[in-house]
Amino acid sequence: MSTNPPHARRVKRAPQQGFTLTELMSSLTAGLFIAGAVVSISRSASETFHEEGRTLTAQNGSRQAMEQISLDLMRAGYMSTANIQADPFIARPPGIPINDVIPGQYLGLRRLAGVHLFVGGSKAATEPQSTYAGLNPDKIELGGNFTTADQYAVREIAATVDGCQRIWLQADSPAMWRLTATTAGIDATLLINAFKPGPTASTRQFMVRIQDDTGRYQYAPTCGTSTAVGIIGGFPYVDVAQNSYSVGVLTAVQAGTAGGSSGYGSGMLINPVQIVRWTITNAPPANSVAAMTPTADASKFYLLREVIDALGATDASTTQVVTEYPVDLKFALTVETGDVTATNTAHSIFPFEDTANALWSYDVSGTGPSSTGPQRIRAVRVRFATRAPLPDREAAIAVTPTGPEGQRFMHRYCTATAVEKCSDGSRSHARVRTLTNEIALSNQSRWFY
Repeated sequence: MSTNPPHARRVKRAPQQGFTLTELMSSLTAGLFIAGAVVSISRSASETFHEEGRTLTAQNGSRQAMEQISLDLMRAGYMSTANIQADPFIARPPGIPINDVIPGQYLGLRRLAGVHLFVGGSKAATEPQSTYAGLNPDKIELGGNFTTADQYAVREIAATVDGCQRIWLQADSPAMWRLTATTAGIDATLLINAFKPGPTASTRQFMVRIQDDTGRYQYAPTCGTSTAVGIIGGFPYVDVAQNSYSVGVLTAVQAGTAGGSSGYGSGMLINPVQIVRWTITNAPPANSVAAMTPTADASKFYLLREVIDALGATDASTTQVVTEYPVDLKFALTVETGDVTATNTAHSIFPFEDTANALWSYDVSGTGPSSTGPQRIRAVRVRFATRAPLPDREAAIAVTPTGPEGQRFMHRYCTATAVEKCSDGSRSHARVRTLTNEIALSNQSRWFY
């Protein structure tokens, strides 16, 4: 038993340990350096990620647009004519030009052709940006059947009523069944959309091709009413407007026995025809503006696919924004230039920007060169470029234009305003991706007129 009093007891404690202020400050300083390095690496990785994302956006936009342009080019002249003014297989009164058969207000029908190229047609809508880059983007119109893959058998051609002539179609033909038959019965919506793209109640006038039993064709506008295409009592019909001879479809007597309808029109075939236009513009259609942010950007453009009716007009309800941020759209032609009576005909391949491209793809409703015409176009080459949504460089990569094609491609595109002109040192150059393709116009390969 201890004899020491309680206050005399001593507890032996271990010595206390810790960091000095100097050690703490050194650790914090080293940690800040490490954190700064991590942030710098993360920021660089994030910028690279977003830059690659913008590049991928430009690539996807180019591919999507090129695929759709190529598909439309493949249908140029499909179930249509390569040149409505010169086509020898069109039924018309003897010695009468087609413009005298088609009333003057139908500007779209008068210029129906497989290819109508506007060289530099998109330049005004892309200035001043295209001017800085030395570009001259085109616009193109393609004529053909872009909504169906069938012709529809005519059952009967009725009398003309109120300026329109009703063409009754056979409801039990395989082509009609493929278009209108559903599990619930007959649906008129697809029939209306095939002949009149857009809202079903639209009064726009589109075009049809009518083939008679002699193998000749007539072209006519649909009637300008909301019920010009439909189904009554299970029977489909299409109403066509009058031509200059006060009928919708010329008879064999009016056509001078060179085609035309005979009897009640049984044995004839009909199919829709449209014109689609490809263009670059700074003004998107009204039906797309509400979904776009920002709605106004002087350096931002849109690639549009527009459907043109028989009057030569467009409607925003049928206009499609294919991709954003396009910067260039060019076309070049391969044409058959030789004498059609010769054993071997010659072909000419024109480069981009060659003035000969316009000589072979003019507006056929006007006066064009007698020795050329869009019916001789055998292939079309396309060059299309898009840029990234945001710039990521302060300077462009210099590209020196050489040869007759001029600026063949670009690496960077100036997105600055007219005042800046990409010379203020800011990040005003965006990446560009360019694609090219060549499409053979198989639907025009047989035309030699």
